[in-house]
Amino acid sequence: MGVRNVVAKSHGSTNPYNMVRATLKALQELRTPGEIAAKRGKSIEEVTTRLAGGRDDEEDGHGTLVKSVAGTRADHRATVLGLGLKRINHVRQLEDTPAVRGMINKVAYLVKVELRRDRGHHGESSIDAT
Repeated sequence: MGVRNVVAKSHGSTNPYNMVRATLKALQELRTPGEIAAKRGKSIEEVTTRLAGGRDDEEDGHGTLVKSVAGTRADHRATVLGLGLKRINHVRQLEDTPAVRGMINKVAYLVKVELRRDRGHHGESSIDAT
């Protein structure tokens, strides 16, 4: 079993000395799931399920590219590509995460998205764009 999810911030330049210092500091500041659960007032199972991804289903909805990205801003084209949409009418399964919702909001004029409201039913979400 190894160490995962270590976030290190290197202040200043990214020379090897600063990177090693930042990594060692991040490793020293690691917390156990028990410490995190106690701080949040939750059970260890709730915390570890969330840290492991905690999703039963692989998909939470699907997105379709409905307009061409030609003539759009470069960052919007990159966002559409980041969603995995490559051509008009291309459909891709999407997870319902804050990051994906932010990407969808950014390019709402280019995509149509249907996300699940709850795990049992499909329904259009309030962020759908047509």
